[in-house]
Amino acid sequence: MKLTNVSIRNYKGLQYTETPLSNFVCAIGENNSGKSSLLQSLLLFINGARLSKEEYYDPNDDILITVSLEGVTVEELSKLTEEHRKKIKQYVKNEKIVLMHR
Repeated sequence: MKLTNVSIRNYKGLQYTETPLSNFVCAIGENNSGKSSLLQSLLLFINGARLSKEEYYDPNDDILITVSLEGVTVEELSKLTEEHRKKIKQYVKNEKIVLMHR
């Protein structure tokens, strides 16, 4: 399974960004351009932690982090519990799935 895309809306200094990912990704840029926020948003997606309003680009809007995964095969799904496999399987199309965290 491979993470192929991440988009972030309203997180810290990132009003909106979409980043395609390949086998090798190098985040470069000026100081305060959002490199760390990009990585922190992936951790937020994985951990699902709640945030304070200071971490929002616009405190009146929701944070939305979307990731795309490819290679979601039957073998990969078999690693999940039966309960989770049933829930997720319906969203996998052509071995791809898009997941969102608000």
